[in-house]
Amino acid sequence: MISPNALTTHLKKGFPEGHVEVFDKTGMQDHYIIYIRDVGFTGKNTLMRHRMVQKIIAPLIESQQLHAAEIKADTPE
Repeated sequence: MISPNALTTHLKKGFPEGHVEVFDKTGMQDHYIIYIRDVGFTGKNTLMRHRMVQKIIAPLIESQQLHAAEIKADTPE
């Protein structure tokens, strides 16, 4: 399990200029909804954006701190 604050901190390392919000979907701290708004997503389709986020959270999934994430990735515009 990972706390919302710890997950936010982890995501901010990958998206330091981005706006990051996380919501605990089940109350068990292992299923999250992740919202990221970052200029780095500009010109990338949804699949590419999700893969960028998945790359950042992969170590958390591998260590079983995070089970599932619903990702919303958008540009600042």
